[in-house]
Amino acid sequence: MSNTVIEVSKENALEAFENSEGETKELLGNLLGKKNLALNIMERVKTYHNACSELNISPLGSDAFSHILNAKDRAKVAAYHELTVIVRALNEGWEPNFKKPEEIFMPMFGYRKSPVAGKLQFVFLQSDPLCNFSTSNGAQLSLKNKILSDYAGRQFIELYGSI
Repeated sequence: MSNTVIEVSKENALEAFENSEGETKELLGNLLGKKNLALNIMERVKTYHNACSELNISPLGSDAFSHILNAKDRAKVAAYHELTVIVRALNEGWEPNFKKPEEIFMPMFGYRKSPVAGKLQFVFLQSDPLCNFSTSNGAQLSLKNKILSDYAGRQFIELYGSI
């Protein structure tokens, strides 16, 4: 077998990766390096399954908590689990340090009256820095910067609304 080197331009590698699916996409990602194929983490993590792939973990099935929780609680726990995986992936190894002062961010949500239907809608408002000593619910879902927090708030609003 020959040790021939095959050169591929980054543009061609990105195009092949973007146009592939399933096992082929996984193979190209492993062969060429997933971090070489996407410009930033927000392009790589658009779903819970993307986040699992980024962290090299298996996604939980929809029945993961069925033996211990009722349906309503199961949906909330599953959504929280998915968000923790997504946040870990988006933070790329960074974790909040609650023992020393540092700025951390979290998407903030609220309800607004829909101008069309007149009903309340769950909406992303903004990302706010949190005091690192915060013990509010979801402090473990903190992100390392405002850009990631804004992205998570918009991209995963349905999951945030489920917890």
